[in-house]
Amino acid sequence: YGLLKGIRSHTISNPSVQESVQVGRPNACNACHLDQTLGWTAGHLQEWYGIEPPELNKEQEEIAASILWALTGDAGQRALSAWAMGWKPAQEASGTDWMLPFLVPLFEGDPYHAVRYIAQRSIRSLNPQYKYSGFEKAGYMSLAVKREQMRRDVVGIWERQARSPGTKRKELLFDQDGKLDKVRWGQLVKRRNNQRVNLEE
Repeated sequence: YGLLKGIRSHTISNPSVQESVQVGRPNACNACHLDQTLGWTAGHLQEWYGIEPPELNKEQEEIAASILWALTGDAGQRALSAWAMGWKPAQEASGTDWMLPFLVPLFEGDPYHAVRYIAQRSIRSLNPQYKYSGFEKAGYMSLAVKREQMRRDVVGIWERQARSPGTKRKELLFDQDGKLDKVRWGQLVKRRNNQRVNLEE
């Protein structure tokens, strides 16, 4: 994380699910394949490179890593997840019509201005219609009540859109009818890690 986005550093390393589990650092695989779980990544790393998968809990096996980082992660994880959802290569790899419910909490209620800014930028990239909604009338620095109204505008547009077959997946918290599991979504949002974080840019 740096300069309000994800940036490449001069460190060259292999993707590591173990590191994601132990210290929470998002790995390159799940930072692009946003619709996949840590279990999916661990399976591919084992198949391709013989890397033994770490022990994962049920959520890490069943829910896309980007969703867990966006809804329950610390400020760094939330910022990187929000940025990745607006990153074109990740959008092409993962699809975009499932992302809005996971960006909305970051824009509307995140305590960090930087996370709200990144989330708003990513939301803008998902659908041209959002540019003509109340979402554009104020921004990430506006009062919470204003952000709530902006959220209603974009969610209303999103809910009227047809879901692609790809969104009907449990790892994205959607059921076979393409409906979001709002109970599980709400449980994850309530577990957000609000510990103060100082990220050097």
